[in-house]
Amino acid sequence: MNKEKYTLLWKIIVLIFLIHLIPFNVSHAIDSTDSSEIPVTDSLTDIIKNSIKSVQLADENGKLKSATYQMEFARSIANFDSIDSVFPDRSGNNIIVVYFDKNRVVKLASFQASNGKFLWETTLSKGFVRQTIYEVQDNGEIFCTTEDKNNFYLYTVNEKTGKITRFITQALPSKPSFLDWNYWILNNNELLMSFSMNNKSKLRYFDHNGKVIRTQELSGILRDVQNNNLLITSGTSTNVHFKVQDLHEKVRFTGELKDGMIWESYLFPDLSVALETNIGGIGENTFRLHKYNSTGKKEWIHTTINAYSPYKHIGDHIIVITPILSKVISLDKGKISKVLKDRKDVSISLKHKLLYFSDKTVRIADSKKMKWLAEINYIQNHSYNAWLNKQQLAIIDYDNKVLAVIKITEK
Repeated sequence: MNKEKYTLLWKIIVLIFLIHLIPFNVSHAIDSTDSSEIPVTDSLTDIIKNSIKSVQLADENGKLKSATYQMEFARSIANFDSIDSVFPDRSGNNIIVVYFDKNRVVKLASFQASNGKFLWETTLSKGFVRQTIYEVQDNGEIFCTTEDKNNFYLYTVNEKTGKITRFITQALPSKPSFLDWNYWILNNNELLMSFSMNNKSKLRYFDHNGKVIRTQELSGILRDVQNNNLLITSGTSTNVHFKVQDLHEKVRFTGELKDGMIWESYLFPDLSVALETNIGGIGENTFRLHKYNSTGKKEWIHTTINAYSPYKHIGDHIIVITPILSKVISLDKGKISKVLKDRKDVSISLKHKLLYFSDKTVRIADSKKMKWLAEINYIQNHSYNAWLNKQQLAIIDYDNKVLAVIKITEK
């Protein structure tokens, strides 16, 4: 080999060696195994800004208008393996995140909405969240239910401190069976927990420290509680008997319904009742809502086709969610009173008494007033959104593990 060829070969070898030393992955998403690692070329703030195309804010009449926004904060949540929910506390000054860590342990964390300052974190249990949380209860507690193969667990957590105020365990049956497990806060701040199986309900009453005050057994399934009154159903799936009674088992009224399988049962603050039934159909879901007044007299019936369990209530207000039609209907005495309609093929969800119409664009509406509040248009939507007070929006970017809050203002 002559000197020129040898020199060329040596240069090639050196060049290959140097190429392997160059870090090609200069900009990358946050690695969930290291909470301190952030993208090299983009700040966390820029990640959020670069994902937002435009925003709109509604006027007092619910008309959306072009708006602007400012970043309140953006922080890494690389140690959050997955998010269950995000919601504001009652003041609207702080946000609460329910998440799983890398070991699939359920945790709650709270941050200030204005600057992202960490406030507290609480560890619950391993397992999965049985019922997604979207709000703080009126008494200032967060209710979180988890489940493993042996037990249900109920935690009540103080919204300001993160302290667990009550911890209650309910064993699962050894054999598969229909069961219903639920809980309510009574007017005196006692906690009522019901475990229903085989058409019987076992009730336990707890004080504010989680100590059992008394127990009670009822025939039938406890479905809902309002103002220290109970809605109970019994009978078969297609022949349902229902009644409303007080805590001392004094019956206010009874009724009977033969119209498909009971899907949801609601007791309203005025002690009127609504029963949602699934009457099926070939290739379709057909649901009906039967409304009774506070003496048990039927007031009206409403039917919805091709929407799964569409009836929801916020206080005494009833709405119908129909994703296939991309709209939500407000009912007044069984008749359509207001309609919110959005783009085709959006997903619709009800969270913290607010409606979210989502695809690349997320529109948020007040479910009771049936008015738009805001709109955020993403370049690509891989985020979780939660509307806060004071025109703030909490955003979780799933891909880059970023928690942020923006404030939307008029132009």
